[in-house]
Amino acid sequence: MFVAAALLGTAFVVLWWLRRRGYGVGAPAVGVGTDRLAVTQRLRLSPTCNAFVVHDGQARLLVVESRHGVQVSALSQAEHIA
Repeated sequence: MFVAAALLGTAFVVLWWLRRRGYGVGAPAVGVGTDRLAVTQRLRLSPTCNAFVVHDGQARLLVVESRHGVQVSALSQAEHIA
C-alpha cells in the first residue's frame, strides 16, 4: 500500500512540474453543428499564458488564457489586420 501511494505521489509531482513548465495538453476546440472554431494565430506570452485569435466563420475573437483564468474579447476587422 505504501509503494502504491509513493508511486501515485511521484506521478502527481511529475505532472504538476511538467504543467508548470508549460507542457500541458490542450483540447481541440470544436464548434456546434457545422460551424467550427479555428485558431488562426497563437502567441505564447509566458510558459503559463497564451493569446489566441479564434475565428468561428463570422466573428474573430481574442482569447487570452492563463492558469488564473480566461478572457475573451471580440476583434474588429481593423484590429485583426494590424
